[in-house]
Amino acid sequence: MSITFAQLLTDCSVALGDISGTCWSRSDVIIPWCLEAMRTFPFGRPMLLTHLVSAGEVHTFDLPEDYRELVSVEYPIDEIPPSYLIRRSHFDPEFWQSDVYYDVDHNYEDGVGWIIYFSSELIDATSVKVEYLACHDLDMADDEQHFITVPDEFYSLLIAQVTCRAYRERLGHFMQDPTVHTSIVMQLTEMVRRSEENYHKMLDTAQQKLASSKLSPRQTMDGYDRVY
Repeated sequence: MSITFAQLLTDCSVALGDISGTCWSRSDVIIPWCLEAMRTFPFGRPMLLTHLVSAGEVHTFDLPEDYRELVSVEYPIDEIPPSYLIRRSHFDPEFWQSDVYYDVDHNYEDGVGWIIYFSSELIDATSVKVEYLACHDLDMADDEQHFITVPDEFYSLLIAQVTCRAYRERLGHFMQDPTVHTSIVMQLTEMVRRSEENYHKMLDTAQQKLASSKLSPRQTMDGYDRVY
């Protein structure tokens, strides 16, 4: 990741032909749209967590705040071959009949966050290795010090998403204005269609590229795996 947030803002304005910000203000419009594009970006960033079990974490512990989707759980760690757990609903009675299961669910008690459940008892001072997909960093400022966490190879997807958003916004504005000529609305409607078609083609290409990846955002670990 070598692209700054400021560069993303500039490139989006250039793609829209509005580098001066006459139509879409950089601070009031482009920044929120770019943050939204990163927040909803379909591919999370791969993260590796090695969690040291503490007293009281017998069957559960909290996942990091940036958790988005789980890829794999290894416990105990450093075994050869690795000892990967299998995902199964912790509401299933069979979950507690074996030591090989885990599950992830909302933290309903606190109302925020996620909890990982283990069918086996975790031993104090041992470690659990969790591979997961995280939300992208949204703590961004319009400068050269903040780098986006979306990989460079998918950078164009962010610009395409912002472009779609801008064209849809402009089309909606024109359709509410009775003085706008029908031909203008039709031309912009076609621009919206083409931009969205282009975005989905780019997205399909990216998904195909990730299909065989170890950290595919839709990797299925077992028959009970769920995507939240």
